Amino acid sequence: MLPADASALQQQIRAEQADQRRRWMVLTRLRLSHPQRVSAGISAIRSRQPSTWDCSTVCEFQGPVLQVEPGINGLQFAAGHAVVFGETGRTGPWISNVMMGYGWKAAWLRTWGDADLSPTGQDLVGLEGEFTVIQVHFSLGLFRALDGDARNRWSIAGGIGWGF
Repeated sequence: MLPADASALQQQIRAEQADQRRRWMVLTRLRLSHPQRVSAGISAIRSRQPSTWDCSTVCEFQGPVLQVEPGINGLQFAAGHAVVFGETGRTGPWISNVMMGYGWKAAWLRTWGDADLSPTGQDLVGLEGEFTVIQVHFSLGLFRALDGDARNRWSIAGGIGWGF
C-alpha cells in the first residue's frame, strides 16, 4: 500500500500524462562537412509534452525529425528520429539552446560544384547519425551513390557544426 503522498503524486503524474499535446519544434544548425563543405540546416521535430510546459528552461524533445540542409556543394533532405534536451527561452517553437541531442536519419544528398566526390553532380542515399553537446554538433554518415561507376559507389560523410 502506498502512503498518501505517493498516491497523490501518482494521480498528478497520471493527470499530466493525460493532458499532453503534440507539437512541432524547430531547430537550426551551421555545419562544415564533407562533401557539402559549408551548409545551413533547418529541422522540425514532432514532440509530445504536457501542455503546461513552456520549455523556457530545459525540456526533452523526442520524436520524428525532418530536415533540409542546403550547402555550397550539395543539398540534403533527411528524415529520422531524434532526442534533444534544450530550451526555447522566449522563442516559441524554436529550440534556441541545445544542451544535448542525438539522432539517426535516412538521407538523400545531391552534390554539385566542387564537391570532393567523383563525379560531382550525383545523387546519394544513406544513413547518418548525429550528436550534439552544448551546441557543438558532430555527424557521421555512410552514403551510396545511385549512379556512377561501381568502384566509387560508397562515400563516408561527416561534419562538425553549431546547433542540431
